[in-house]
Amino acid sequence: MLTRHFFAPSEFGFAKTLDADMLQSRIMSKNKRVSSYYTQCTHCWLVIAYDVSGFASFYTAVPSLCDSEYDILFDRVILFNGTIGTVTELKAKPGAPQG
Repeated sequence: MLTRHFFAPSEFGFAKTLDADMLQSRIMSKNKRVSSYYTQCTHCWLVIAYDVSGFASFYTAVPSLCDSEYDILFDRVILFNGTIGTVTELKAKPGAPQG
């Protein structure tokens, strides 16, 4: 007996590679708006969530992802892996003007 709804879209294709360049690109797109965020708060974090098993965001993460340094304007940038539940703070490049 079916007790809840279930929908599984059929999807195929290659898994995208989540690497430092992709992350930096995403951070840069969010950096553009960070000054407006600081008009409403004193601290600002960016959380980037990804899931290596879901249909919507199927990625293969590069192991050295968290060892790279990024141009960050936020107080902190957090990388959340939704598949295994890990949370990692990304490193800012030395001299990066943070919040």
